[in-house]
Amino acid sequence: MGEARSDGTHLSDIRPLSPEMRKRVGGHPRAGAKRGRPRKDAESRSRIVPISWNPNCWTEVDRFTKANGITRSRLVPKAYG
Repeated sequence: MGEARSDGTHLSDIRPLSPEMRKRVGGHPRAGAKRGRPRKDAESRSRIVPISWNPNCWTEVDRFTKANGITRSRLVPKAYG
């Protein structure tokens, strides 16, 4: 009928674990665990803030950022952070 496993049971004999048996056996150590990078809290998350700026100022801003080894994106947090 069904295929036999190495321990002699048939696949048709396999049933889900009862709640008592599930407690006794436990689960996989990482079951339900979040994987990957941890989420930041709402206060420290970055936000996109579009701004309007006089185009003539960008050359000065770019000169400053290049001289200090930072990007435009890091300029505002560095100035206000």
